Amino acid sequence: TANLKSIQGVTTFVVDEGEEMTDEDAFDKIDLSVRQKGAQNRVVIVLNPTTQEHWIWKRWFVGHTKYIKIDGEKVAICTHPEVEHIHVTYLDNIRNLSESFLKRIAWIKKNHKEKYRHIILGGWMKKAEGVIFENWEEGKFDESLPHIWGQDFGYSVDPDTLIKVAIDEARKRIYVKEYMYQNGQSTSRLIEHMKEIMWDKDEEGKWVVSDDLIVSDCSEDRLIDDIREAGFNVIPAYKPAGSVRAGIKKLLNYTIVVDPDSENAKTELDNYAWHDKKSETPIDKYNHIIDPLRYAVDYLCQGEADFG
Repeated sequence: TANLKSIQGVTTFVVDEGEEMTDEDAFDKIDLSVRQKGAQNRVVIVLNPTTQEHWIWKRWFVGHTKYIKIDGEKVAICTHPEVEHIHVTYLDNIRNLSESFLKRIAWIKKNHKEKYRHIILGGWMKKAEGVIFENWEEGKFDESLPHIWGQDFGYSVDPDTLIKVAIDEARKRIYVKEYMYQNGQSTSRLIEHMKEIMWDKDEEGKWVVSDDLIVSDCSEDRLIDDIREAGFNVIPAYKPAGSVRAGIKKLLNYTIVVDPDSENAKTELDNYAWHDKKSETPIDKYNHIIDPLRYAVDYLCQGEADFG
């Protein structure tokens, strides 16, 4: 992008494999260089649709989408006033394709319906490929169950998060409700935010301290100390070697029930994926609710506390 500063008269910017351009700011830097007066300025993005978490979907499709049927499958078409969406598939070039290729496509259509819709017909996915948690559903948090809280820390890039977690062991169900998912909080603001979520006030307007247990990210000892000094019952998570994989396997033994208003939790569960098909290492993204969920469930499953 630095070289574009010295180029005059740029009128066209072509992005191939647009789904691989994950940095919207990098796109904007080049896009703003296409500004020649008196000419048709245009940006052409060629891409294979990925998940609806991609900035391209959020920027141009959200609120500007119609669905058409291609070979019986619903496919999203962008109707944004600044976009001309040209959607093509193998069906537009079928007369030039080999019989062996078409047999392969027919096999995918019969045996892998979602792959056919996404890879072959160009449908956007709600879930990432290789997503780990298929075992979740929406549902109200069961307030009759004993609960604890899970917490992860961030600041500028990653959010501070706080979730409430309960387990119905008899029915093999984990209940999750998201209460905090926020960037840029100072320590004092984080603590005040936690009070607003977890504590009540008495008739005089003074905080009534709750003894609910919080299991927090163990990488921030000083922050945990500050939260504890403010009156919270907080302990660091136990994260030995292999705890991420072990925690994931534990979560997969349950149905995860996510409160309908917990939008970030649902987004993470739909996008938290393995690095590749052979890997047992998850991506280091979409884990700001998943991680504290692991912390809380690990603690609850150890049976160390009396929640009566």
